[in-house]
Amino acid sequence: MIRINLLAKKASKKKAGAIQHLALGLVAVLLLAVGLGWVWVDQSGKLNKLRAEVAKQEAEKERLKNVNEQKAKFEAEKGELERKLAIITRLQKERIVPVHLLDELTRVLDGSTPVWIVSYGYTAGGVALDGFSLSNEALRPMVDNLEKSPYYKDVELLFSERTEIQGRELFRFSIKASVQQPD
Repeated sequence: MIRINLLAKKASKKKAGAIQHLALGLVAVLLLAVGLGWVWVDQSGKLNKLRAEVAKQEAEKERLKNVNEQKAKFEAEKGELERKLAIITRLQKERIVPVHLLDELTRVLDGSTPVWIVSYGYTAGGVALDGFSLSNEALRPMVDNLEKSPYYKDVELLFSERTEIQGRELFRFSIKASVQQPD
């Protein structure tokens, strides 16, 4: 008996090899697609995180911009308040200086001194005194005591001249001095 194999064994091996290669190619393409899908999902997640971080940083930037504006505003207000405080302090010091000057003048002019002040002018730069005395000798202790004072500096007798008022002989004088506030 003769056997005839109608199926070719070589062809089926080739076909089986081709199917196997096709299956391997399909698996490789599938793995590649899965890998690319995973990379895409991963990159999309990273992109979303970065977008969220950028939005967060933009919000922080805007908040800090407002903080910087407020800081500049507060520093401007602080500078203005410091300027006003310096003015108030200066005015406080200048306000009490005339009081001390007059107090010092009353100490210099005790009741026994025959000197009369008729004009007293105070400016920030100095003091001008005009008055009368019974003699030039009575005027000298007043000038010396003013020079010793911590408030009066550079005391200068501008003039002393003899004059007659209501039949009495008097000496009219003028003194100028600079003002110094003691520490």
